Amino acid sequence: MKILLNPYWLFCFSYVVMYLLGLLGWSSLFSNYSSNVNAIFFTIVIISFILGFFRYNKVVRVSKYYPINKSKNDDKMFYFVLLFFLIEILYSRNLPILQSNYSDILDMNFGVPLLHGFFVPFISYLSILFFHQYLSSKEKKYVLYIIVLNILILLLMRRGLIVFNSLCYMFVFIFYASYKFNKVNFLKTKLIAISLVILFVFGVIGNNRLGDETGGDLILNRGGATQEFKDSGIPKTFFFAYMYVASPIHVLDANLHSHKNDIESFLLNNIVPEFISKRIRSSEFKKEFETLNGFNVGGLFLQPYYDYGIWGIVLVYLYMCLFIELTLFFSARKNKRALVSYAILLSIILLLTFTNLLVSTGYILPLFYCWIFRGIKIK
Repeated sequence: MKILLNPYWLFCFSYVVMYLLGLLGWSSLFSNYSSNVNAIFFTIVIISFILGFFRYNKVVRVSKYYPINKSKNDDKMFYFVLLFFLIEILYSRNLPILQSNYSDILDMNFGVPLLHGFFVPFISYLSILFFHQYLSSKEKKYVLYIIVLNILILLLMRRGLIVFNSLCYMFVFIFYASYKFNKVNFLKTKLIAISLVILFVFGVIGNNRLGDETGGDLILNRGGATQEFKDSGIPKTFFFAYMYVASPIHVLDANLHSHKNDIESFLLNNIVPEFISKRIRSSEFKKEFETLNGFNVGGLFLQPYYDYGIWGIVLVYLYMCLFIELTLFFSARKNKRALVSYAILLSIILLLTFTNLLVSTGYILPLFYCWIFRGIKIK
């Protein structure tokens, strides 16, 4: 459990799991790891483990659960979100969920210009704060608030934020259960069960997106499922999740043969938040990566390496460390948002296995909101 609550160890753990899954031999698309990707992997894992060891005492202090008091502003913030969402609908005269396909959603301009990019992450932030509030007070109104806020996110077709929010709830609950029940083995069992359910649902959704009407055979063929997997007794539904989790290192490995040395591209693609970079970019950003039969998730380091080589990997890793250290600093003092900010950080770190969320507005702004609104102290 300590591994999950230490951001450096969590990052290390997630990459180790991904690396080991890629060695199982369940997909013919996966070849042996190259010496270059092995060198990158082991260097990152070792450094992350060492940093986690040196920051262990700080992490222990920060990750302790504490209940928070109700605020009169909670109701006001909830109704403000509903009011502004209605304003956005009236302004746009449409809703993303009403579009016929996903490409139409990407093309449509929904919401009040400039403000919409700040509003959606605020919904996510508020729902996580309300979850902490519910665990502290047990008031059922917060359950209703959380459900309604996530329905708003679904109406906006931001499914990734639903997954992100769920991870944040999970980490807040881990803090709470450790404080309330102090049953580590019970928590481990629950987490394993929840993880299996999530992977199963993820596989079902993935197969549906592929239009699979063969009962799972389509993803087995596309992912190059080997006889070892077919004979393992694992349900076909889990194969999509396996490919998604195990492929990032292999996708990175397939793209290590060449790279640019463009510091401007590196900064715009990997450091500068998207809501800023897309306004100052001279041309439309297009990824030009090799994929594994359509599997193109390359993790945190794929784009940085493509833009700036090995220095891109070094710099984006240092940038991640900066996020961790800033969150540890702002969470050191007991304020209303400290535990929420730490749960958000852990969720971001876990998802960095698949993509660079450090530039994604929808995921980093909730963390910034915690830092900005940290002034309310715990009595």
